[in-house]
Amino acid sequence: MKSIAAGVVLAVGCVAGATTSGALQVGTPASTTSSDKKPNIAVSGCLMRQGYATLIVADARVDATGDRAATVAASTEAPAEASKTPPKWVLDNAGVVGQHVGEKVQVVGASDWVTSKSSAEASEPGGPPPELPRIDVMTLKVLAPKC
Repeated sequence: MKSIAAGVVLAVGCVAGATTSGALQVGTPASTTSSDKKPNIAVSGCLMRQGYATLIVADARVDATGDRAATVAASTEAPAEASKTPPKWVLDNAGVVGQHVGEKVQVVGASDWVTSKSSAEASEPGGPPPELPRIDVMTLKVLAPKC
């Protein structure tokens, strides 16, 4: 009788172990994918709404790109008129930051614009305006209570 009970416990343990290890394998790629995204841009400017649910950073200045983006201090200078960086950025996955609309902020996140700076080029005269670059927000820091 003891050998049958031990065999059942062993079989249940093997099934539970297989289920657990299967769950870990399924969860591992998803967590690896989200942690693969590293901050590659820091932008400071005025947090504003565009429409109902879209948040943007207007009058933006790119503080840093690449590895320096996560640790750079926000710039206090106004953006240059002849700057080749976009003056507005759309925020993705910003979270609950709507209460900071109208404040000067610094956003650190990941953007495809850094790797393909072609979106910064102006459109042809008379054509549609270029699409605004997007930032997948990782952190947002308030720099001043007003823009």
